[in-house]
Amino acid sequence: MQAEALRRQAAGSLAAEAAAALLVEHGVWLRRADFLRHVTVVPGLVDGLPMASVEWQGALAADLPSSSSEAQMLRLAAELAGVDSGVPLRDLLLGLDDRNAAIFLRAVVLAEGLKWP
Repeated sequence: MQAEALRRQAAGSLAAEAAAALLVEHGVWLRRADFLRHVTVVPGLVDGLPMASVEWQGALAADLPSSSSEAQMLRLAAELAGVDSGVPLRDLLLGLDDRNAAIFLRAVVLAEGLKWP
């Protein structure tokens, strides 16, 4: 439910859509209750369907327990959403495994308004 609600809220903003796509495709954070405390879900004004937004600063400041790659992906999603994660982008990109690198690259392509090949 949070995945679709995030996508609904992000619709129309390429950066927000990219951040939501990264979180959804990564698949870790949206299953964690401690992270979901930083996600607000409200009914949409037009159709009443749930819309969700992440309170990025709170999620980052909470320093949620995670593996280094999970923390990287959370910070990369925040960066795509326009929030300074406090870690230089080059440091966030170092050491990504193939799966997470592909997820991030697809999100960047989406943020640019392009289609993934």
